[in-house]
Amino acid sequence: MKVKALLLSSLILGGFSAPLVQPASVLSAEMNQSIKTDSQEIKLNEKVDLNSLPQTLNLSIEAYSSANELLENVTLELDASEMSELKNNHKVSVMLPNIETKSNWGGDLEYAPKAKNSEIVYDETSQSLMLISDGQKTTHPSYKLVDGTAKIHYVTEDTKKELFVHEQEHAFKPDAEGKSEFIITPLEEINEAPYPVGYFDAYELDFESLAQYIPLNDNATDVDFDDPIIQKYDEKKINKKNNEFTVYLKKAKPYTINFKVYLDNKEYLSRTVKGELNGTIPFQEEPKLPDPTVATLNKYKTAYSSTSEYLPQLGTGIQTGAALFYRVFGRNFDNIGDGSTNNMLNTGIYGITGEELEDNEVPVSDMFTGRTSTLEIYYESINQDDTNNGDSNSNEKPDPDENSTQKPDTGSENNQSGEKPGNNNSTNNNLPNNKPTKFNGYVGTMNDTVAVYSLKDGQMTAEKNKKLAQHSDWRSDRIIIIDGEKYYRIATDEWVKACDIYRYEPTKGIVETMNSEITHLVNSNMKQVTNRGLAAKTAWKYDRIAYLGDSETKHFRVASHEFVNASDVLVK
Repeated sequence: MKVKALLLSSLILGGFSAPLVQPASVLSAEMNQSIKTDSQEIKLNEKVDLNSLPQTLNLSIEAYSSANELLENVTLELDASEMSELKNNHKVSVMLPNIETKSNWGGDLEYAPKAKNSEIVYDETSQSLMLISDGQKTTHPSYKLVDGTAKIHYVTEDTKKELFVHEQEHAFKPDAEGKSEFIITPLEEINEAPYPVGYFDAYELDFESLAQYIPLNDNATDVDFDDPIIQKYDEKKINKKNNEFTVYLKKAKPYTINFKVYLDNKEYLSRTVKGELNGTIPFQEEPKLPDPTVATLNKYKTAYSSTSEYLPQLGTGIQTGAALFYRVFGRNFDNIGDGSTNNMLNTGIYGITGEELEDNEVPVSDMFTGRTSTLEIYYESINQDDTNNGDSNSNEKPDPDENSTQKPDTGSENNQSGEKPGNNNSTNNNLPNNKPTKFNGYVGTMNDTVAVYSLKDGQMTAEKNKKLAQHSDWRSDRIIIIDGEKYYRIATDEWVKACDIYRYEPTKGIVETMNSEITHLVNSNMKQVTNRGLAAKTAWKYDRIAYLGDSETKHFRVASHEFVNASDVLVK
């Protein structure tokens, strides 16, 4: 069932007041048959002597709405030619006038007669003038609403606070197909209207369909989930006191940014900033970061993740690495500066949002509503041991405990042809027990958080208060085997089990599926993705070559958490 996010109220009734437009002045309250004046006003069905009527005549007629309610008296003006025809033939064809009146609050309302053909006929028996509409005698003609102004109240759905009132002209003018409906004007199209900060505009939102949206291209934010509000109305129920509508604006989820700083892989500080839809994120007070004289920023560990409550099917988008750091912090934002200044929080907000600044504030558009973005930067103490998890360890001093001849992985093309990150049989369980072996590569966590271990006296002990976040990436520089269990070192005296992570090489390329109707995908836990696959003979970008868990099988990552077996595709 389609979710109606914007609810339209029933008609709001106002008070009743007398019509503001009155019939023309009566020239004579009583007919004097012996005196012929230039003009005279009489009522329909009033007894008169036809031959005594003047050359022109004003005929007062009660007009009724489609709901059989009195609108007002209309004055039908018969000129000399029409009066001559009436006296000679006792009937004359006429055109009833439209009624232009005002609603109780001053809005325009226009009515037109329903009858296509009307005649004024003199009845000899009653000696009165009668109205014949489409061949039928009537004492009062029926009118229909043909145009008018509606009053629209824009109200927040949760607090019932009225944000704005708009007089929408020509709301009651039937469309080209004759339908009694009109489109509610959104606030963004009304010059004097305020932006509904924290709320969606006057659109009909379909969040259920939005949650089923599967993007077919890289622009996952280009989603059309709002339709105009089509307000239907019953022409019979619209009148002077009943012509107002209420639109309830639905509360929008905020844009949430989590800024986290780590020192030696321990959380140093965390700041959460929120921005409301149609509002802005103002310039933030910068937090105090680690002293650069005792800690250095590891740009390689920079991490960014993003999820959307309105688009849960897109999962969590993750980016890491030095390129991400420069893309986020390397830009200069006017007088704010860039990431090389003391404005890491603000440049981080601006960098991941990608919006143009307005007075050094970030505008929050609908593409950010409901999004939670987390930006993480990592510092490492200068007095750590020889490990440098973020940078190249080409200048690394020999490890006195090292007795392996393994060489660091150079990231050469050999990896794309089948060699595994870390080079030279990095998964060989014949490595010396209790002796760390040199390794130069990357590891990634999977669907669960990962326990962190410390090495002491040849034994691994789980750290109670330390875990690696799920779907996070880490640089590793050592491997060790303890009691037959392999561990990777990701920080000073911080190790993770090989079975809890997967190894990968950050490299990009394109693979193409073969002739199979569906090429299956697996997640980082090596479980098959059951609700989708890759079509035959289609090309896909990959951003890393991965070896999942203890598996020696090469996989290409083609989505945030989805991998395709190298044997099922061809490298382009």
